Amino acid sequence: MNQPESSLPVSLFSTALQGIRESVIITTAEGIVLDWDSHSETIFGWARGEMIGEDLSNILHKHDLETMQQEFDRLTQSPVSTERPYTALGRHRSGKHFALEYSVQTLSIGSNSEPNYNFCIFIRDIEQFKDGYAELRRRERRYRILSYFASSIFGNDTVEEVCRDITQNCIAEMDFEDAVVYLLDAECNVLVQSAAFGKGKEANSTVLNPIDIPMGQGIVGAAALLQTVQLIWDTALDPRYIVDDKPRLSELAVPILYKGTTIGVIDSEHSRRNFFTDEDALILQQMASIAATKIVRIRAEEQVRMMNDRLEHLVQERTQELYDANAEIQRQMEILAHQAQEIEYSNVELQDKNEQLSALNSELDAASRFKTEILSIVAHDLKNPLGAVMTFADLALHDIGKESPAQRFLQRIAESASYMFSLTTQLLEAAAIDLGKMTIAKHEISLSALVRTILESSLGRSAAKSQTILVEAEPFVVVMGDEGRLHQVVDNLVSNALKYSPHGTTIRVCVTNLKPPERMSYHNPDIGYARLEIHDEGPGFSEEDKAKVFQFFQRLSATPTGGESSHGVGLALVKKIVEAHNGFIRLESESGRGATFIVELPIA
Repeated sequence: MNQPESSLPVSLFSTALQGIRESVIITTAEGIVLDWDSHSETIFGWARGEMIGEDLSNILHKHDLETMQQEFDRLTQSPVSTERPYTALGRHRSGKHFALEYSVQTLSIGSNSEPNYNFCIFIRDIEQFKDGYAELRRRERRYRILSYFASSIFGNDTVEEVCRDITQNCIAEMDFEDAVVYLLDAECNVLVQSAAFGKGKEANSTVLNPIDIPMGQGIVGAAALLQTVQLIWDTALDPRYIVDDKPRLSELAVPILYKGTTIGVIDSEHSRRNFFTDEDALILQQMASIAATKIVRIRAEEQVRMMNDRLEHLVQERTQELYDANAEIQRQMEILAHQAQEIEYSNVELQDKNEQLSALNSELDAASRFKTEILSIVAHDLKNPLGAVMTFADLALHDIGKESPAQRFLQRIAESASYMFSLTTQLLEAAAIDLGKMTIAKHEISLSALVRTILESSLGRSAAKSQTILVEAEPFVVVMGDEGRLHQVVDNLVSNALKYSPHGTTIRVCVTNLKPPERMSYHNPDIGYARLEIHDEGPGFSEEDKAKVFQFFQRLSATPTGGESSHGVGLALVKKIVEAHNGFIRLESESGRGATFIVELPIA
């Protein structure tokens, strides 16, 4: 450890003591002289016989006698207390005054059960050396106290031990009545009593009735806030004084500072006024500086230990988590392996079933094509005879008179043959689509003109049921398609609207080019579309009807309003023709609120 700045070499101290005469005087507790040595005769000029039995008033002033009596009282209460040097003004027999220094030790003259004491007074004439000698004594005392303190806290491992060492050194080495160490609680901004020692306090430095002092309050709080020593010679005159265990007349509060930051305060009180000196304050300041470094180091080490413990705990937790995760992964891998085996078995079964299903689909496709071919053959074979029946029926109707009984039967034969001829024609077309034999000869077609042509030819049917057809057609709506096939689409949809709409209702037909905001997600973004909408005021379609409206040979809940026939082929054929043109068809309807068929075709 580096030597304190206040220390002096032993040789220098010894040299300073040379030539200083020291006398020994033994007195009673009341200050009556019991023995007077030759050095005392030389220093004061009074012979031994003249002073035996006399008090000390011949050689000391009244004020110094009071101070010496207080020292007698202190040693009487605590005989093992360390020596404290005092300075006084001596008086020679001649009346001359001079500076002296004295210290007192106890002499026990009683029993253990009833102790009684005399006192040995060591007096030194320091008149010619008083300034330098006093400084040497102060430095020697300071060096001894600080050296002892620095070595004593070297082995401290906690802040509490450091605080305890401070209080014990203040009592044992500096003869203070009490000492308290406050540490700053930075979060609450208060000073908390951490250790105490002295009269009325436990020997183990435990604070019996601890008090907290806010920063800036009291003498202790002022020392902490202002970071300056507070040396109070008379607490009765200082309104900041806060009573701890009992009132005292002197107080010394020294801040514990580290790099400009307040850590705490060392505080001591004494029952005598003017007890504490600047030298006491200087020793406590240097003690506080040594303690601050130790406290900061201990706290840093505690934080490191806490961080290490935390990290170790986190590592243990993480290790356990990884162990658990690894166990879970192992379990999941076993489950996956079991599932993979089951999937492999299922894949084998699925492959077998797919092969069976593929074979079955092939059979169904073959059966469907066979059915379609048979249907095509039957329809083809029926078409010519039905045409002949229609022709013969028409000839017969011209040959017989209008009043002939056979006219009604021939008329029904002609109507039935016409219905069957239309049905076989549509069946042949549906079969041709299924068999891939229907050809679509696409070219540019004005959808607006085609719609107007079909509507003009439908005026007779609409007039028969007092129905009105309203048309809204943009002039230049041109699509790519087969005119004949698209004629079937429009005619079928218009006929369907007329057939199922009540008498006196309105059918609305609209033809437009789709604008970008009107495009749907299923449209090809690279091409444009035209839209045909046909809206009627018929019974509409239920959800069940909408699910099967575009299927062949389906009977729906609605019935024609004028006794017209319905064979369940037209709408299914319309859907196939629209899709063959890469178009779309959909139905929007609510039961009882009419229906709207919407066809969207690529434009030219």
